[in-house]
Amino acid sequence: MSRRRGQALVVLLGFVVATSVVTGVLVGGALWAADGRQKNNESHSAAASSVAVSESATATSAAPASAPGPDTAPPPTSSAGAAVNPPADAVELHKNAEEGRPSADIAAGDCVGFGGENGAIQKSACGTSGADFRVTSVAEQNTSCPADSDRTFTRTLPGGGDQDTLCLDVPWAVGGCVDVNGVSPRPAACATTPAGRVRVVDIKQGTSDVNVCAGAGDRGFVYAQRRFVVCAARL
Repeated sequence: MSRRRGQALVVLLGFVVATSVVTGVLVGGALWAADGRQKNNESHSAAASSVAVSESATATSAAPASAPGPDTAPPPTSSAGAAVNPPADAVELHKNAEEGRPSADIAAGDCVGFGGENGAIQKSACGTSGADFRVTSVAEQNTSCPADSDRTFTRTLPGGGDQDTLCLDVPWAVGGCVDVNGVSPRPAACATTPAGRVRVVDIKQGTSDVNVCAGAGDRGFVYAQRRFVVCAARL
């Protein structure tokens, strides 16, 4: 009987030992799995935090690019950070600029004479002895002066070789004197009275009838195309 009890005790002890071993293995495995899951969760959390920090850093570094206002836009830069000039074809020209050529220094309204070097035309103060003609208008290239102009002078403009024509008249002025003895009338002093000098009495506009000078001098100089008459009286 005691022998059977001993055998039963051995079996019971073996069963207890086996159960303890199995329980230890199960508990150890559970702890190992839990530890693994915890580490995995920590790894995912760290990765998510890293992505969030990276996105925040990107947003922070990108923000200054949009900071300058419309009036303070920074110049374009190269990859090295140095400012670069835009290509020549990217520069927009001023669209409202007017193209033209510089004109000569003699214009309509000026008085001129031909007393320059080798008889060259030159500007002279009106009313002086060198002011033989007054520029009444300037005809551009391929146009002409009025047919009743006293004289014309074609000149070459500076730059480009274009030409225009000065339309010239005797510088008639009421009260002034003119020498009519030559090929064309020329201004003269009124102090002396040689034959052929006249004094301008009136200038009639809007007519080509010399009779308008009756009672306003003894002769008239008619400009039919431009319709005016210079009335003069012999000195």
